[in-house]
Amino acid sequence: MDQSITGALRRSPLFCALNQPVFEHIQALAVPVRFSSGQVLFQQGDAATRFFVVIDGWIKLYRQSAVGEETVINIFGAGESFAEAAMFSGQTYPVSAEAVTDTALAAFEGRSFLANMERQPEIARALLSSMARRMHALVRDLEQMKGRPAPKRLAAWLVRLCGGREGPVEIRLPYEKSLIAARLGMTPESLSRAFSRLRRHGVTTRGALVTIRDCKALRTLES
Repeated sequence: MDQSITGALRRSPLFCALNQPVFEHIQALAVPVRFSSGQVLFQQGDAATRFFVVIDGWIKLYRQSAVGEETVINIFGAGESFAEAAMFSGQTYPVSAEAVTDTALAAFEGRSFLANMERQPEIARALLSSMARRMHALVRDLEQMKGRPAPKRLAAWLVRLCGGREGPVEIRLPYEKSLIAARLGMTPESLSRAFSRLRRHGVTTRGALVTIRDCKALRTLES
């Protein structure tokens, strides 16, 4: 098994709590797949037969209205899993999924995974724990979008990209600003204004490159 796949699965909240023998058993079920930027993995209403863990790249989950308007539900990066709840329901995907960059994934086929889960109760416990954390994260994100002004929403998102680092940090935006705006519940214009307002807090941009003078200070701003 590719070490990048092993590392991503080990970082995944879905599998990180599994002991080594069970983890190795689950890892053997992973099928490496790749999608090019803009390629659709599945569409809203398709039969939910697989779920995925991101190895590298970014995946967008979204819904489309009857008139074609798109609402971004979430964006997932390396180590994160998606579509497991839909797959366990045995019904259809409630959203569509699209690669927003060239992306490598580990795919898990539903029937074989469920059969293994019945034989290994700790897998079920790990999944329940992961879904609970996902629900808390969704509530937190909703709270941020509803109760915080745009600059604080953007600051919180940038802090997560910093990954716990402090002091001066330079990061590259992982995908287009229009998608960042959609993810944060903003228009592209309000995102630009939010970046402008963060300049006084030491955040500067040059294309996709963002320089943060003091990530610890920015973390204080977003709280």
